[in-house]
Amino acid sequence: PLPVGISIKFKLISDSFAKPMSMTGIVIRLGSTEEGQMGFGIQFTRVNPAYSRIIRDYVSAHQND
Repeated sequence: PLPVGISIKFKLISDSFAKPMSMTGIVIRLGSTEEGQMGFGIQFTRVNPAYSRIIRDYVSAHQND
């Protein structure tokens, strides 16, 4: 896992999006599932406004899934 507080550049890639979205963020938390899978939370710090809109729309559409 990445350490909390580290700044990262990454690409968000998903079949749900037309193309990869490059952005930056800071790791703000670490955690694990009951099955033992590790994960981390990222606070986005630099996001293209168009990407932000795409992500917001995606999350809104899938909140009750």
